[in-house]
Amino acid sequence: MDVEEIVNISIQAYKDHYTHLWKDKGKRYLETSFNYNAISAYLRPSSLKKLYKIEIDGNLVGFLTLGFGYDESGDEDSHNMELERIYFIKEATGKGVGSKVVTFIQSIARSGNHQNIWLKAMKKSPAVSFYKKHGWKIINETVLDHPEVIADESEMYVMSKKLK
Repeated sequence: MDVEEIVNISIQAYKDHYTHLWKDKGKRYLETSFNYNAISAYLRPSSLKKLYKIEIDGNLVGFLTLGFGYDESGDEDSHNMELERIYFIKEATGKGVGSKVVTFIQSIARSGNHQNIWLKAMKKSPAVSFYKKHGWKIINETVLDHPEVIADESEMYVMSKKLK
C-alpha cells in the first residue's frame, strides 16, 4: 500500500468535511494524525488497528480504519470492533459509497467473530443519521478532548451496532 497516497487522500478528505471543527482549521490534528508515521502504524502486522482503502472504479477516494479487540471504554473485548475512521473526499459523497463500506465493515466483523461494531460520531454530523439508518444506536455521549477543537463542536455520540 502506498502510504503517501493514503496520507494525501486522508488530508483531502478531512479538509473536505471537518476543518470547521477546529480553531486552527485542523492544522495540528492533520499534522499529527495523517502523517507518514501515523498512517504506517496501521500497516504493521502486529497492529490491533487496520487501514483499508476506499476506491471507486480503481480511483482512491478515501480510507477507513478499524480497531479490533476492545470495547468503547477501551477494555479488552474480542467480540468488539471499532469503526475508528471512515473518510472519503467530497466528490464521493452521495454515491452509495458509505453503504457499500458499511457492508464491507460488517463482513470484516463477522469473519473475525466480532459481534459488536462501535464508533464515535460528531453530534452535529450528518453521519449520525446515516449510521442510525444502518442500524447503529446511540449508547453514550462524549467529547472530542483536544485543545484546538471549538467547544460548540466537541460533542460526540458513541454508537453501537450488534451483529446477528
